[in-house]
Amino acid sequence: MQNLGTGWQVSGVEREAGSCAPIPGIRVQVWSATGRGGEREPSNHGSVMTDANGRYVMQISEIRPMGGQLHIHVAYDDPGYERLFLRPVLGRGDRKAMTVGFVLQPTTGGNAQQS
Repeated sequence: MQNLGTGWQVSGVEREAGSCAPIPGIRVQVWSATGRGGEREPSNHGSVMTDANGRYVMQISEIRPMGGQLHIHVAYDDPGYERLFLRPVLGRGDRKAMTVGFVLQPTTGGNAQQS
């Protein structure tokens, strides 16, 4: 994981659709606009792997508004599950954390875990 700063945290649990079993060892991608620059600034995006319980935690620099909205991008992209991309908009600027969990749909012929 890259050093994305401190002052803000995004975390969650990734689960498989149907069984709701946690999914270990998958990559969650996070990017946002911060004091370092916009979303395309390389130091504002990175990824983290889920642990044995499907949990991930990533520390990032404090999020700044971009395009008038305070938001963050969280995504998952792997051949074992359907692609998922979220863009949660934060209603308040005083937040310092967000929990974003996915329920991922296995793809046919992918490498999703067996239940």
